[in-house]
Amino acid sequence: MSFDVITFGSAIVDIFLQSEEFKVIEDSSDKFICQPFGRKMEISNNIIASGGGGTNTAVSFSRQGLKTAAVCRFGDDAFGQLIEDELDKEGVAGDFLVRRNEQTDTSIILIGPGGSRTILVCRGQTRLGSADVDWSKIEAKWVYLTSLEGNLDLVEQILKLTGEKNIDVGWNPGKKELANKDKLINLARQVRVFNLNRKEMENLVDKKLGDDSFWQSVRDIGAELTVVTDGRQGAYLLHDQGLHFLPSPKTEPVDETGAGDAFGSGFVAGLIKGMEVKEAFQLAMNNGASVVQHIGAKQGLLSC
Repeated sequence: MSFDVITFGSAIVDIFLQSEEFKVIEDSSDKFICQPFGRKMEISNNIIASGGGGTNTAVSFSRQGLKTAAVCRFGDDAFGQLIEDELDKEGVAGDFLVRRNEQTDTSIILIGPGGSRTILVCRGQTRLGSADVDWSKIEAKWVYLTSLEGNLDLVEQILKLTGEKNIDVGWNPGKKELANKDKLINLARQVRVFNLNRKEMENLVDKKLGDDSFWQSVRDIGAELTVVTDGRQGAYLLHDQGLHFLPSPKTEPVDETGAGDAFGSGFVAGLIKGMEVKEAFQLAMNNGASVVQHIGAKQGLLSC
């Protein structure tokens, strides 16, 4: 079976806890969500939902009317069943889902005023490996890669296959992949869409956004289309026609979880549907802005 897009990445269960009593404390270098030690605090809202880059982006593509599958690994437990049920409900094919006798990854997300949040993650043994992928069945127009918990060998194997089959690739790597700069840059040259946030890109090229040589260093990475998101400021798109900036629409963020997944998948979804690059970029911005107005990474994803 051939798909419009196949996503690769994590599948976890997110437990959201929201309270106006969470205090945000700021010093010269960072912000902190805090609560008094040893006290009981009232929670105004709690939601349990599937998350992780692999499932978030798969649902985003599916809601855009694209035939979608996800390559994810999770446990054969109640949380794993929740993930599988949600993906099935959203029309994401389960052909590549891997369930093993292990604990599904979970995260607890503390949401403070204005959508700020702190994420506590419990990872098990669910990192995707080559043996988890049914390589003979990977047939798609696009593959979209999210964090693979530092497994650049798997990224390399995926890119070898997509190159052989002329499959376009979008890549939004995670923190562990970014730790291996040299190998990541070499692999990024092989993808069509490369997507990072501002801080990640600044660390990758070892330059600040305002530096004269920043964008030339980004261009030197070699991806055809490079997206750099800048939170509530907006996002940049670097391509053969130059540099394009799109400001974020004015919204009242409730929860910023999943905004990056929504943006990246929205952009690629637009390209798959035949949109011009700037039109796809606008879809990405709208998708990300919609997600942050809801709790959870999927509820606000736009439908076509």
